[in-house]
Amino acid sequence: MVKQMDKTQYLQIAKKVNLANFDDFMEHYHLTQGQLLGLIESALYSNLSLLQATYLKKLLQKKKSLFQLTDTKVGIVSDIHIGHSQMNWDYVYRAYDFFAENDIYTVFNLGDLFHGFYYKSRNNPNRAVFECYSQLVDFETHYPKGFTTFLIHGNHEKRFEDVGMDLWEHIPAKRNDVFSIGEGRCCVTLGNSILSLNHPTLTNDFIPSEENSFLSLTGHGHAFYKNQKHLSVTTCSDFSLQKNSYGLAVPGFAILEDEKKQLTFKGYSLEDKEPREVRQYSFIKKR
Repeated sequence: MVKQMDKTQYLQIAKKVNLANFDDFMEHYHLTQGQLLGLIESALYSNLSLLQATYLKKLLQKKKSLFQLTDTKVGIVSDIHIGHSQMNWDYVYRAYDFFAENDIYTVFNLGDLFHGFYYKSRNNPNRAVFECYSQLVDFETHYPKGFTTFLIHGNHEKRFEDVGMDLWEHIPAKRNDVFSIGEGRCCVTLGNSILSLNHPTLTNDFIPSEENSFLSLTGHGHAFYKNQKHLSVTTCSDFSLQKNSYGLAVPGFAILEDEKKQLTFKGYSLEDKEPREVRQYSFIKKR
């Protein structure tokens, strides 16, 4: 969990961080890579010398992407909300089965994997902890195995922090095939394209910008919709599905494929017996 810092403290951190001590700073201040990048970006608007600002911009560029995937295709799920009454394990299994049938074994989970405690339990700490812990047990027992899933923490993951539970410790303790890679936002590289993976956390934690990202993939909206190179991925449950004017609200998942000259996004609905393609977008890569 992130230590609380005021503006003076993060400015001092930004002035001292470099490529060699970057990981040490993450560990010492309990920051994710994305949070440290966001902190550095915030410092750029402070009173820095031209030399310091130039170096930090170069550092941001070098550390922009957490890692580079060798896959040509990845699966995408979002907003499963383990613990909610409308959560649907059948949808999750059908999505992962489809991934396996298409030789996809790397998956992005765009947040709200868990629902966290219900608001009615906010004033009952013991019940809130019990609800969160029960969701971790369900996750350990039922989440599909045989894949590598990279998880962005969203606003509902923050509910665990509210009751003193650190998912950065609990998730790896339960499973060794699901990896937390960021809170709110994280950038990874597929082929030669930087992808921004997003889920609003509704907090003021440091979040890195999407600058220089080729494509943005976002959870939280519970629908498929597109705004230029920003793509919202629908929920993989029956959670809060309603028709709206800005997107297609169906239970589903997506696949992103690197086709050398372009990235192709395909969104699938799980409303029918077999997954049905309902959205497709192609994005031409820069030469």
